[in-house]
Amino acid sequence: MKQLYLFLLLFEISSIYSQPNFTKITTPNQVLYLTTTIDIPVNGTYLYEGQTEPIVVLNPNGTGVFQLKDLSKKNIHWGIETSEDGRLKFEEGFNSAAYIL
Repeated sequence: MKQLYLFLLLFEISSIYSQPNFTKITTPNQVLYLTTTIDIPVNGTYLYEGQTEPIVVLNPNGTGVFQLKDLSKKNIHWGIETSEDGRLKFEEGFNSAAYIL
């Protein structure tokens, strides 16, 4: 009986970690998949070069703040676009890649 409990516990743990962590968003035109869990550090505060405002803040939990040019701030939910199976989508350039936020 202990072996059965151990097997069920290990099975449950492995299924939790094997599932892709993304959010499905359905719009009238398309279905999008977003995640905040990637191997690239993107959390933090972003601003235009040489300026202190407006800013964009990306928190690790998928929330953040987007400051508009009139300096009003809007709360946002953010994510990096993925395919349905959880692979990151990106636009490949000549010598670089850009991920879709």
